[in-house]
Amino acid sequence: TTNRTTPPNLTPAADVAGFADTVDSPLAMSLGRRAFIAGAAGVVAATANSGSTQAAMPSGASYYQLVGPVRVADTRRYPPYTNVAKNFQRLSDRVIRIDIKGRSDVPNDAVAAVVTIAAIYGGQAGWAHAVPAGNTSIVANVNLEAGDGAVLNMATVRLAANGKIDVRGSSPYDVIIDLVGVYRSATSAVRAGRTVFLPKTRRALNNVRVSKRRQTVPISFVPKGAEAVIVNLAAAGARSPGFLTAVATGTPEIPVVSSLNYSTGEDRSAGSIVKLGVDRNGTPSIDVYSEGDVQMYVDVTGYITGASDTQSTQGLFVPVNPHRVIDTRLNTEVARTGKSRLWPHWSRAFELPQNTLGFGARSQMSGVAMNVALVAAMNYGYVTVLGAQTTRELVSNLNVTRIGHTVSNHVTSRASTKGVELYAFCAGDVVADIAGWYVGAPQA
Repeated sequence: TTNRTTPPNLTPAADVAGFADTVDSPLAMSLGRRAFIAGAAGVVAATANSGSTQAAMPSGASYYQLVGPVRVADTRRYPPYTNVAKNFQRLSDRVIRIDIKGRSDVPNDAVAAVVTIAAIYGGQAGWAHAVPAGNTSIVANVNLEAGDGAVLNMATVRLAANGKIDVRGSSPYDVIIDLVGVYRSATSAVRAGRTVFLPKTRRALNNVRVSKRRQTVPISFVPKGAEAVIVNLAAAGARSPGFLTAVATGTPEIPVVSSLNYSTGEDRSAGSIVKLGVDRNGTPSIDVYSEGDVQMYVDVTGYITGASDTQSTQGLFVPVNPHRVIDTRLNTEVARTGKSRLWPHWSRAFELPQNTLGFGARSQMSGVAMNVALVAAMNYGYVTVLGAQTTRELVSNLNVTRIGHTVSNHVTSRASTKGVELYAFCAGDVVADIAGWYVGAPQA
């Protein structure tokens, strides 16, 4: 989320470390000045079964609770933002500290937060990230380049013992932080707040052009009792700069936040967790508002269970400190993996850490929340994240709009017994940082 001013250019920078989620959809576009959005309209998949079988309860397990979106920090000091969301601690011109658990709308047992970070370009390329308070992990959730306005991404962040997070920029950027939800400590099986992956990513909205209006998106393939959906929003062929804001159908007014920002001519995607409402037919649905003139796509990865669901430990979430699992850049000093960059149509797989750094056994990890970045793209295209050595669908998690583009996204991805795989339609280096993992059986 970010403020609802229409930012100019929203392309991230060559200084990376990242967080990715979501899958976006197809568009038959030329490989000229336009980027590819991969997609598979008409993919068939049955409604997922949240499952009644019990997985072992790992240490640190948690369940999700919607909170916002609500603005928790805005560092801009000029009108009309002078007195907006200033309840944070400024540690330096590049770091602020936010007390998440100190808020009245956040329960005492919160262990992680889901936030959106909008960083406003200030004249120097770089990055911004959210980490547990005091953590110095070299990761980035947002990347900025010359000409950018407000670049936005979602992040899942483990809370420090004091319930706080730090938001840091490589340069003194203004940042806008909105709280979307929290993960609460779980000591036993729960009904609501578990993450259920669909058998396949489903297209809920395909290539609908909107401008200054809200579009209702029915999502009939999730249970009526589901609380929220995990989606990838995509904006393509923008004829003007703008933003998308996703809310539950039935929300009286669109809040002054955004879920995705885009600029003219750009294709961009962003992961989001969106509360469900119902449409006039009683079908679970969300509304997506676009401030600019753009084609919209919505792909659904999974859903958050509601209070009427089966009691289970499957789909609980275990947050970890940011952990880099792959970085193919040759000049990097972080997470040297011995792997080269991806060339067009190449894939790169990695195994998940096991029984270390807060990770459990690979046999009990059904998926991960992570940031994925493509650095210095060599052509236009996209990146798809999937369970390693499983069937790849025509969906994308990152879209590249120009040569040299660096872009990242928060991705909630299934894992297989072989780990997680990154497929690149276009060439470039890839970086992936894990923020946590989901309890359950991996894909075979």
